[in-house]
Amino acid sequence: MSYQLHATPTFDKAFKRLDASVARDVGKKLVWLSAHPEVLRHSLRYLPGDLHGLQKYRVGDWRVV
Repeated sequence: MSYQLHATPTFDKAFKRLDASVARDVGKKLVWLSAHPEVLRHSLRYLPGDLHGLQKYRVGDWRVV
């Protein structure tokens, strides 16, 4: 099973401002996570209903939601 990645305009703007090496690491991790969703185990709490089930994953000092 694999997930599709969808970037928001906010993500795109922030991603473009990252240092090149950090952006590369985050990009690689996003691609890897889309192919291995079973490692996502940290559900976020207290979210509105339309965001229910979102997960987070750490990439260096960054968090991927």
